[in-house]
Amino acid sequence: MEALLDKLSVRLDLPRGARYIFGMDGDRKLGLEELEDGASYVVSSYKTFKFLFLKPHDSPTHPPPPPPPPPPPPTSTTNLHHQPPPPTSTTNLHHLHHSHHTAFRKTSFTRNDESIIEKLSCTDLEQVWGTLKEQSMSKFQPSPLHEFCHVKKPALPYKRTIKEVSEEMSKAFRDMFLADQPNSEAALFLSGVRAPPLRPPNALSEPQENAIALQRLMMMAMQSPNFLVQRAAEIGASLLRACPAEQQKFYEENIMVTTQEAKSMNVDTIGQDNDLWFLFKSYRITGSICYPLYTYYNNKNPDWTNKLANTFSGDSHCKSQAMQDGIDYEDDGRDSYLKNNPSVKVVTTGIFVHPLVPWLGYSADGIVFENDSPVKLLEIKVPVKGNKFPPSTIKKELKYLDKSGHLKHKHPYYGQVQLGMALYNLSSCDFINYCICADDIVTDTVMFDEPFVLDLLERLTKVFFEKLLPYLCKKKGNRV
Repeated sequence: MEALLDKLSVRLDLPRGARYIFGMDGDRKLGLEELEDGASYVVSSYKTFKFLFLKPHDSPTHPPPPPPPPPPPPTSTTNLHHQPPPPTSTTNLHHLHHSHHTAFRKTSFTRNDESIIEKLSCTDLEQVWGTLKEQSMSKFQPSPLHEFCHVKKPALPYKRTIKEVSEEMSKAFRDMFLADQPNSEAALFLSGVRAPPLRPPNALSEPQENAIALQRLMMMAMQSPNFLVQRAAEIGASLLRACPAEQQKFYEENIMVTTQEAKSMNVDTIGQDNDLWFLFKSYRITGSICYPLYTYYNNKNPDWTNKLANTFSGDSHCKSQAMQDGIDYEDDGRDSYLKNNPSVKVVTTGIFVHPLVPWLGYSADGIVFENDSPVKLLEIKVPVKGNKFPPSTIKKELKYLDKSGHLKHKHPYYGQVQLGMALYNLSSCDFINYCICADDIVTDTVMFDEPFVLDLLERLTKVFFEKLLPYLCKKKGNRV
């Protein structure tokens, strides 16, 4: 399979290399025996997707194709001295790996002059192939209808009778309107009176700095995991051994991750609003849903099928107004936090899946660094009431805060931040509420709750292996 991915990296022009092959149902393919002729697949390098169609190859069930017609006389499109052209995305993967005979879809390619090709060496040929492929594919780009000879250009339903307005007259009109409405949005924007604030200098805005800090963070979390995470891993291994073979296979193919895969997943999902992020979290218990599943496990009359369907089968791309505000103003809340804490830096992350407990996942709003070392988790909330109430009065308006302004222990947000601290092995979390009306925050520092996390991780592990894993297998069509 590794050799096949290496070939696909070159054939499909994936600069970062082909890493995964997915079916159209989102199922990851791990071996050649899982690939079927006549099927479509998606080849991914995390940030780039290429669609792939497998053509049926010669076999006892597939009659050989008819012999090709005789070659046309030499023209400006030559055959590159019998060198096979680079395959399109419709090549047969079985032939790429096992056979010297590869079937290609008939495509017109524009070639260089034959005299130029003769002078190329073996090392030069690969670069020329890449150039020719780009030129060939450009022929299949869509063209406007008016470029076709048989399409009649529509006539204008009217004739232009108004002369073009001169630049001097346009400026005079603009100045007149701005002078009449000096407080309008256009006047404020053009005058620069309300210029957007600069990003604080202590924010790790450079992608390379953020990536370096993120790599250091993940290595510390994975090399020195919290002992409660290690305990949950032992419980999970014991429960996995008791699962049917079909569930164990599903777990190995879709849930398990290596250390390198965990790093790549975290880096490639920064922003937490892309297809990879939704894919990786669709098989796992994440921070936003962990507390409801934790409390439901002790339900005396549970309906797990309905519970899991409502939790995992909904349209995850649909967002409420509160969720959209959280996305739109999360950066503002982070900037306000940095203004109030000038000695720290904040690193943004994607989804973190710990290799010891890959059935759990957490997407942090930020990790607080002091002296280049991670010290705190950062969780940002943008409540709707923050549009009206400033930090001085909003504490009394938020139902998830107690009378003292602290996060209530029996609330989903509490379970969310405790899971994040456990996976990243951090001792505290700055839980902030951003008030849009005041462009300021109110902060509550939540400490790591060891007794609660002990019960939380154990119960979530049982939920996954006893309830969620069979549900996911059944959902994917496996018989369990």
